[in-house]
Amino acid sequence: MHFLLLILSALAGKWDGVPSDIAASGSVSASPEQVYEHLLSLDNLHALFSEACVSEWENGNKSSGFGATAAVRYDFGPMHRRLALTISKGEPGRYLDLDHPGKKGFVTRFMLAPSATGTAVEMTTRLNPPPWPVKSVFYNRVMPEWKACYEAALTQLDAAL
Repeated sequence: MHFLLLILSALAGKWDGVPSDIAASGSVSASPEQVYEHLLSLDNLHALFSEACVSEWENGNKSSGFGATAAVRYDFGPMHRRLALTISKGEPGRYLDLDHPGKKGFVTRFMLAPSATGTAVEMTTRLNPPPWPVKSVFYNRVMPEWKACYEAALTQLDAAL
């Protein structure tokens, strides 16, 4: 019995200190201002995400600019989460935040910076890791799929502009 408890406690601490934020970076062949304006539209944002990442998307009454809302369903590995999405704040040519309010919500930030080829874009969602025993599923399955979704979205963003 003590051996089993020792193994379980070792597994519980395996991911301690490992960053849990989801981040992806890419380059877009357009100015930061053009990228920012493109991201202010929920229709444009929806087009960035494949159905493998976002299986449902329904715009609210306002579909662009601050305060625009949508209801979305994210699918990353075994995680399936329906959330509200609001374009909450930003600064032209610098950053834009998508807020998913609520107990299981999060904020995704698009950081924009001028580059030699247009705009360097970093998409980041800051997260606290889930508790054990779900933690290993998050790091092994959810996190890699979420990051791949962001990488594909940035590729799609470049293609759209």
